[in-house]
Amino acid sequence: MLSHKYMVISVYIALLSCVLTIVFFFRNNLEIIFTTGKFPLITNLKFNLNEFIHAFNQDNTPHQVFLRYFIALVSLFIIICFISINVLFILLILRRLIKFDKEKKDALKIEHIQKLIIQYLYSDKSAYAIDQLRRQQKQIVVDQLLALYVSIVGNKARMVRELFFSLKLDEYVYMRCNNYYWHVRVKYMDIASIMKIERVKNIAQRYMHSSNSLMRTCAIKAYLNLDSEHSFDYLHRFKKYITEWNQINLYNLIVKQSLSVPSFYQFLSSDNPTVVCFALKMIQLHIQTERRREVLQLLLHKDTAVRKEVVITIKVLYIKEAVPLLMANYKTESELVQFEIIRTLAKLDTEESTLFLINLLNVDDFKFRMEIIKNISLTYRKRILTEFESNKEIVAIVKHVSDKRIMF
Repeated sequence: MLSHKYMVISVYIALLSCVLTIVFFFRNNLEIIFTTGKFPLITNLKFNLNEFIHAFNQDNTPHQVFLRYFIALVSLFIIICFISINVLFILLILRRLIKFDKEKKDALKIEHIQKLIIQYLYSDKSAYAIDQLRRQQKQIVVDQLLALYVSIVGNKARMVRELFFSLKLDEYVYMRCNNYYWHVRVKYMDIASIMKIERVKNIAQRYMHSSNSLMRTCAIKAYLNLDSEHSFDYLHRFKKYITEWNQINLYNLIVKQSLSVPSFYQFLSSDNPTVVCFALKMIQLHIQTERRREVLQLLLHKDTAVRKEVVITIKVLYIKEAVPLLMANYKTESELVQFEIIRTLAKLDTEESTLFLINLLNVDDFKFRMEIIKNISLTYRKRILTEFESNKEIVAIVKHVSDKRIMF
């Protein structure tokens, strides 16, 4: 694939060739037009529309009118386009040269700033280094300190953060978090989150309900980092959709930042189904069992995704009291939830749940039979072979899933 530079040159050459072709084709007409003695068009470009219409209606001058007005106008347009293309091409070259020059200067600035940071960390001239860093471009200093801070640990990381605040870069970051452009806010809000600039918490709280998903995700991440005591309180009022991806990121943030984990049972009454799903997943991952009976109330939730997550939570928390409810709801549930109920009943492994699963084998549906036999314990598989010895499909499935050479 051609690079951007060669594509621009190719387009320029094609347009230039087109212009030259048109000019060559109309060379005879152009000689007539630009002869100011006959048609002084160049000296006076103000066309009189009434004069044009009157002249065009005369039977004896249609050809002259056409040459005088139409061809002249086309020629003028071609000349303007040609000049514009040349100016544009020159501007593109200048822009590229300016960009290369800026990149070269920035590289030198970055190298100089890195030397000053190293001087601050590993020499006795820290005061001089700080004084020199104050005179450097703040954006570059912030980027370099952040890159170093996230890659080191211990005492040096603490020194880098102290340098960040001693240079008053937190004020610069705070200002940039209020920038008009959302991508600038995202970048510097993320920096504030990493460097623990607590005053940015109010800005993050303002954008937690933004319609921009990237802005919203970044604001939530910053808020969680900067307010560890009330990190998840925003979920009580959160109305936006929390994707699976964002739920995983939130959990990773809890682990990486060692955030205090609240009781997620408080969010089970939320009107937002995705908040309820997230709360259930957090209950599973942190094995919060203090109010597990409250989970059973959600088996009748109107949202299918919530009911599915409730069934998984029952399996993870091993809530045997849920067996009668799961069996009662099985027939009215969607196929997706039915599969989860089968897995959960098999995991709970009560006499009642096992009999229910064995009776389900009478349903002539291969995928359900496979799911039941795959999840049921080995002891009950032998019982299934005895009871359904005349059913070749069930016998074949039992032998297949019991084969130790096959991994499920």
